Amino acid sequence: MKENFIDILTQYLKQMIPFFLTALLVIINFMFIHISWLRFFKPNLALCCLYFWVLYRPDLLGISAVIILGFMTDVLSGEPLGMNICVLTFSYILTSFIRQHINTQTFLNSWIYFLLISFCVYLFKWMLFSFYYKSFLSVFYTFISYFSTVLLYPLITKLNIFIQEHYLIKNEPLHEQI
Repeated sequence: MKENFIDILTQYLKQMIPFFLTALLVIINFMFIHISWLRFFKPNLALCCLYFWVLYRPDLLGISAVIILGFMTDVLSGEPLGMNICVLTFSYILTSFIRQHINTQTFLNSWIYFLLISFCVYLFKWMLFSFYYKSFLSVFYTFISYFSTVLLYPLITKLNIFIQEHYLIKNEPLHEQI
């Protein structure tokens, strides 16, 4: 049975949903950067999405998409080009490695591993930026960003599960319960 062009295009666009969702969250993440009290409360929503999709559906978010998302983050944040590309690529590699060795069928396991992986990612980002600026940067703002990312992970996961269940090909359940 031959598929027509519309079916092929629809399937391709469905496979791009995780990338578009993550890109949208990156844009939303930087919409409120000009509000003074929200300036330091910068959760890394791209990291939440990246972790989820690489862990459960690595076929839908590849390394090239991660590099594009890192570039978008660099451009929107005004940070030196390549820094967030390195950070998101590091998190992609770390999550891909961990995915092969862990059981994340329960949400609590997934969240605990996210705590550990995001801590490593934030530590890597802090070291990378400290090296770039040739001085140790304040750990306080890094911790606030890490803490806010970890707290928002369940909400982002709920959104991703909704997308998975309603718009993508159905696979086995992602979590026992959340």
